[in-house]
Amino acid sequence: MTKIRNIRKSVFTFLLLTFFSALSLSAEIKVINPAKGLWANKQMLVVDTSEGGEFYYSVDGSNPVNFGFFYDRPVFLDVEGDVNLTVSHIKPDGTSEMTNIRYSVVPDAAKDKPYASFISQFYDFGVINYSSGSVFSIPKELSFKMNHSPEFLRGMELSLSEKNVLSRYVPCIVRSNEGGKSWRFVIKTYPHVAGLNNTRQVPIKIEDWTKIIFTDTKMLYKIDEEYWNLPSEPRIIDRSRPHIVSWQNLDYKQGGTIDFCILPAKPKVQSFVEKDGTTTFIVEGDSSYTMSVKGENNRYTELYSQIGADVFYGDNAEGMLKIGLFSSSVYQGEIEVAYNIDKRAPKAPVITSDFEGFYSRHDVKFGIETEAKNKLYVAYSRPLLIKDVTKLNEEVIEALKQTSVGQFKECPPSGYKHSFTRNDAGALFYKVQAYSQNEITTSQIVEYSLIIDSFNYFFDSNASGLNADGSAAHPYNDIKACLEDINRCTSVCLRLKGDAVLPSESIKLIADCELLNDGEGALIFKKDSSLQIENVALGINNIRIQKDRDIEEKSIIPLFSINNGTLEAKNCEISCDFEKNGSVIDANSSVVKIFDCIASVMAASYSSFISSLDSYVILRDSVINTSADTSVIISASKGSVDSINNQLKVTAKSGRIAELFGVKGDFEKNVYKYSLDQPAEGLQMVFASRDSVLTEAENADYAD
Repeated sequence: MTKIRNIRKSVFTFLLLTFFSALSLSAEIKVINPAKGLWANKQMLVVDTSEGGEFYYSVDGSNPVNFGFFYDRPVFLDVEGDVNLTVSHIKPDGTSEMTNIRYSVVPDAAKDKPYASFISQFYDFGVINYSSGSVFSIPKELSFKMNHSPEFLRGMELSLSEKNVLSRYVPCIVRSNEGGKSWRFVIKTYPHVAGLNNTRQVPIKIEDWTKIIFTDTKMLYKIDEEYWNLPSEPRIIDRSRPHIVSWQNLDYKQGGTIDFCILPAKPKVQSFVEKDGTTTFIVEGDSSYTMSVKGENNRYTELYSQIGADVFYGDNAEGMLKIGLFSSSVYQGEIEVAYNIDKRAPKAPVITSDFEGFYSRHDVKFGIETEAKNKLYVAYSRPLLIKDVTKLNEEVIEALKQTSVGQFKECPPSGYKHSFTRNDAGALFYKVQAYSQNEITTSQIVEYSLIIDSFNYFFDSNASGLNADGSAAHPYNDIKACLEDINRCTSVCLRLKGDAVLPSESIKLIADCELLNDGEGALIFKKDSSLQIENVALGINNIRIQKDRDIEEKSIIPLFSINNGTLEAKNCEISCDFEKNGSVIDANSSVVKIFDCIASVMAASYSSFISSLDSYVILRDSVINTSADTSVIISASKGSVDSINNQLKVTAKSGRIAELFGVKGDFEKNVYKYSLDQPAEGLQMVFASRDSVLTEAENADYAD
């Protein structure tokens, strides 16, 4: 009994191995639809069965032959979620092959979308029927991809030529231009139904052009000038020349009807490609020839003087087409012709740039290239000056990107270079678009847009600093990094929001810069912090300038050190507290302008608001207080100093409002206040050396 069991087990193992050896794992089954992916609609199964044999399918991964369904035509798969589609093919020779496709369906009819009516056309059955010559519209809100095309194209009106006789199942994917869900469906194409006329029924049948079968035994036949006879066997004729086949009723009577048909010489079928990419076939030879292709019923019906093979824009197809040829509506034979139509869009051009990002501070060089076999077309927008960069948020940027471009012009397909240049007066928006074109189709338009702004910068202490480029959308939160970027420019406007804390080091400013208050803007100086202004101009407007005491301070480091430059402060609040010695401004061969400011400078040993050498200094409509053991508001050698309508106060053991050496000065309408521990008798609060030229008028002194 055990031996019998072992024999059965061996036989079962043998049969199992035989089955799997006959089952090819490297399947060649062509499943047109569905495909791997995540789809928002249920799918139609379409399999190419042209090889013959039997096809089976299952949707749960089980063996289709044993547990699935027989496939003989396209079928709608009414399943959603994760689908494990398995298709088996038993070939005519008995061998088998199997393929597996895993996909997922999460239904979404897009009912709240503007393209909902389009989705509804295929949503319930997975297919759209299309007749050649009509228009098939994909909404502009969607992008689509036909068959195995690598490129998505924007929605458009699609059509096939009226001459098209190809009946195909064309898979199509559509998705929103905004991204997200994708729908996959099948377009079933049909030929244009209006032919010239119908086929003629005659009592003969022609096979392979040369073989004539006589189908009516009650007829007498003759070929060309032969005698009438009642043939019992087919005849082989030479189709390199024309023939006439005649027939009449077997019950011959004088004056009876004789009918006939002409068999012209076998023609050639020529093809040519039309401008729209359609391959058109015509018969070269006898003008009586017309053409037809078999329909789904495997019969010839409509006859055409010309037929064509066409595909949708974005699609391709190649193969052999069997054309039935008719003469005077009588079938003559078949001719097989090749077609290869490629309306897939060429690869879009590639735009490369020496700048990554959208907001550049400098000139940008870029290049555009496409494949050498294609043509390249390029168009530009006019540079658009952005008047108010403070409103440059993501919404405004998106609106800017909708700026139209000019006329497209053909450019060299490779090596094309161009530059966008900056304008020191403000921000400029640039946009370029390009597309590739082959003999039939054009690619998607690609574009490159950016803002070049070497003038406007933004700082926000509360910004994240992510992708910081100094734009309004991505401000700096690190003032050192911001100033380093500014130094690459020529002239800038920096808007400060919050506290810009300078590092404990000297930073050199080599670009003209204007600082504006964008919301409680402040410059905070730490120990050893200093701004060096050399050969450039710095304007500060409505900014709080602060320096707090630090016990580690060792030497005098002015907040602003100016050499051959300009400093202009307006409506600023300045508060400085030095540990031992300190000065706010040190100017050498420079221009310093202080308007409508309030300043307080304190130190233990020595304090000064401004110290200048061979410079032009003007103070107007400001309030400045200094305090230390020794304190001087203005200390100037050479140059020029003007003080107009200011309130200047010194609090010290010893000190002055101003000490001028070799200076030309104009002091008018000032109020001098001082609080000195031991004021010297005859002390001049504004001291001018003998080589100075000082004009004073309407000033008032007050001792606290």
